[in-house]
Amino acid sequence: MSAPCPDCGLHDEGTLTCRERLNSLLFIEAEVPGAARGLPHFYAVACFNVQHQRTMKLTDAAVQQAVTSLDDALAGRVTIQDLLRRGRHLSRAGTLTAVPGTGTLFAPERWSMRITDALGATPATYVDIVTAWARQVVADAVD
Repeated sequence: MSAPCPDCGLHDEGTLTCRERLNSLLFIEAEVPGAARGLPHFYAVACFNVQHQRTMKLTDAAVQQAVTSLDDALAGRVTIQDLLRRGRHLSRAGTLTAVPGTGTLFAPERWSMRITDALGATPATYVDIVTAWARQVVADAVD
């Protein structure tokens, strides 16, 4: 048996890393018109980042903002343009990145849906699956 991912807790016998799985998901996304420049892309990347805080070198503040932004986007309170502005603000404020290996806002066992669950997507189901992943990440984060 392989060791679980230290960030998201995924315990899988596959040979791909979680980051490689994200790349595979984004290849599927590329086949969905408009997804790469819209909320579906934000959902996929934000979910991955929230669940891989240490690997992505994100501060607790950046991860909490990602959860808030996911919730706001799912509720229709923000547009993709609003989310881009938030990201630029965090970047300029210097609150995005942490020292590698730090950041422990959420424990790996918290997540009930992970990148492997989203990898079942096809171009026809991609938007629904990454939206479901985003909803579940928000729900898991507030529990």
